[in-house]
Amino acid sequence: MMILVRYLDGTYDMVMNYHLDELIKNKRIMGFERSNRWVTIGLDPVRGSGGIYSGQDRRLGTENEPLPLFS
Repeated sequence: MMILVRYLDGTYDMVMNYHLDELIKNKRIMGFERSNRWVTIGLDPVRGSGGIYSGQDRRLGTENEPLPLFS
């Protein structure tokens, strides 16, 4: 899936969703578009910047439940 991002220089680009974590981590973008709104890095919550979650990670499969083929 492609995601619209805005770089620090104000330019926009479409990137594959799996590049988003790296762009955020390396502070290369100002923000990105979610399905329902625009996200500003440093202002809005983004991947990996949330609090501590001690519950089960539902993205991981169990022994009896195969991982989905597509996400």
